[in-house]
Amino acid sequence: MKKEFQSVVFDDENKKLSILIGTCGDVAYSDIEKASIANEDAKFKGKSAPFAHQVLGGVTFMSIAAEPSLYVGIKLTLKDHSVRAIYISDIKTQFNTSIYQKDREEAEEIQKLIQERIQ
Repeated sequence: MKKEFQSVVFDDENKKLSILIGTCGDVAYSDIEKASIANEDAKFKGKSAPFAHQVLGGVTFMSIAAEPSLYVGIKLTLKDHSVRAIYISDIKTQFNTSIYQKDREEAEEIQKLIQERIQ
């Protein structure tokens, strides 16, 4: 069975997922330790390690005055402690927008599918 999203494809026959947006490439289900939904600060996407600069609860640690732009994604922590990124958002968004809500719902669905496969 193949389950496809814009950002990731699940290949149950070969027990792996293919990341299409983010840290592109294949990841075996057996290599995944944890999958968590995270919000990447848009200023740092592609400029540092995936999800090294997360937006938590609507504010970054450095910016309290303005609501930051962000990308919704899934942070995959592998058993070798490396991190892979699946970005759900293909455009910058902000908390409490319709785009954010849609991306968040898709991230929750993908995270659930990953959890089912790694348990």
